[in-house]
Formats: sequence, structure tokens, C-alpha cells
Amino acid sequence: MCNLKSNYDRIFQICKNSLQLALREGNNLLRYGKSTKTSDLEIVTLSITAEILQITSENTLFSILKSDYPNWFSTLVHRSTYNRRRRKLQTYISQVAQSIAKQISPENSTFILDSMPLPLCDQVRVYRNNIGTKNGDLLPSYGYHASHKCWYFGRCAAAI
Repeated sequence: MCNLKSNYDRIFQICKNSLQLALREGNNLLRYGKSTKTSDLEIVTLSITAEILQITSENTLFSILKSDYPNWFSTLVHRSTYNRRRRKLQTYISQVAQSIAKQISPENSTFILDSMPLPLCDQVRVYRNNIGTKNGDLLPSYGYHASHKCWYFGRCAAAI
């Protein structure tokens, strides 16, 4: 596993630069009645770091933080509070993700982050489907999903 703390520190600076105009007192993006234990900037950074390191489960993320980094993330809020605030901050998270994508490849405006097959419809509705018919490059095709042992009509996201 990659060093979560070193990645967190790098992404924290990117988040701080990207959200510099929206930050309020205490590195918060939203208003709170009382001071918060963990700032909004830290929650945005931790969320993006977990996505980059492909930590998909919050349970896994929090167990890694508690076991490997107990001193570094000692002011972290409870998991349910983290999840609630992360959902409220989703617009800021996507803003930072877009700025990171522009730094990686400034000429592209569309990025696909997953390569799993994307079924568009059931076999019964294939002939009524009109998704991707205007653009020949995005025209869906048939594929086989081995773990489900079934055919699907759609597109592999890596090929888009």
C-alpha cells in the first residue's frame, strides 16, 4: 500500500490552492455554529486521497488511519460525521478533481476513471436503445460479463 500520509500532504497543497478563494476561517468551506474538530479542507483532501489510492470502503480507510497513522489523524471526526460532511462538500471535491485533471492533461476535457463494463440496457430493449447512435465512436456493442455469466449491451468504459 502506498504511503497515505505522503500522498495526503501533496494533495492537501493542491486542494488548498484550488479552493483558496472559497476557504473561510479555520480552512472550512461551509459555515458551522461551533468550531469543527476536522476542517472541511482536510475532509476534501482525505476523500480525494482515498479515491486516488483506490480505497473504496470508508471502513477500510478508517481502519488504516487508526492502525497505521494514529498520531497524524488524531483529530479526525467520527466516520458517520465524515461521511455526512463529505456528501455536503461533494461540489468542492469535484472542483478539486477537475483542477487535478487539468494539471494532468490540460487539452482534454473528459476523463473516465473506471474501466468496468457499463451495461446500457437489458437484451429486450436493445433495439429501442438510441444512446450513442449520433456518434459512431461511442456506439455501444455487445459484451460478456464473466462473473455474472451473461451478455450485456453497452460499452467498456476504458474504450470510450
